[in-house]
Amino acid sequence: MKLLNLVIFAALGAATVYGQAALATITGTVSDPTGAVVANVPITVRNVENGTIFSATSTDTGNYTVSQLPIGDYDLTITVAGF
Repeated sequence: MKLLNLVIFAALGAATVYGQAALATITGTVSDPTGAVVANVPITVRNVENGTIFSATSTDTGNYTVSQLPIGDYDLTITVAGF
């Protein structure tokens, strides 16, 4: 009986194990030189190897997230008028 319970527990546990993903996420906060956050700023992330572009916009709190990026090297560009 104990062996059967152990087998069932192991089978259920194995069903909930997830593999590693080959994707990355870049997060950050856009702020000005005084430390004040800057909202609604376009964020551009370009894959250095193949030139693929990913985009995001900073939130009202200056935060941004660019997710589902294939692993690699990226250039991050943030352009704000007046800075």
